[in-house]
Amino acid sequence: MRPNNLLILISAAAFASARADAPDGVFTVNFQTPSGNIVCGGDTGPLEGGEPWHGVSCFIHETDNTKPAMPKPKGCGFDWGNVFNIDNKGKAYMSCYSDYPYSPNPPVLAYGHTAKGKGWQCGSLENGVLCTNSAGHGFLLNRKWQRMF
Repeated sequence: MRPNNLLILISAAAFASARADAPDGVFTVNFQTPSGNIVCGGDTGPLEGGEPWHGVSCFIHETDNTKPAMPKPKGCGFDWGNVFNIDNKGKAYMSCYSDYPYSPNPPVLAYGHTAKGKGWQCGSLENGVLCTNSAGHGFLLNRKWQRMF
């Protein structure tokens, strides 16, 4: 299922770039941390003949660590280390990426507040973003470390 999600994100980016009237990217839920270092998008509508995606994807702009949370897969011919995802069920995973399907100006999710989608939620913490799904899997991201569980 993870390769399909990678395809969804790549397709989502193509869909967003093809739609000039899509100022919020391809996601129906968009937010960023107060620092602006982490931008997230969750859930999509149907993408070019496909099914909607239910989950959340976050991009962390800057990290202090020299190695990504997971090694770059051999089959990844694009960028790696900044995109973390969870579907509404299943474990968290990272994605190769070449485009940026996130909203260019998402609303700020204030510390202590939560954004919710279909089967997932993300909380804005003073030390980053914590996203979990209905199965209890997720990720915690901040500048110093990125953890998936």
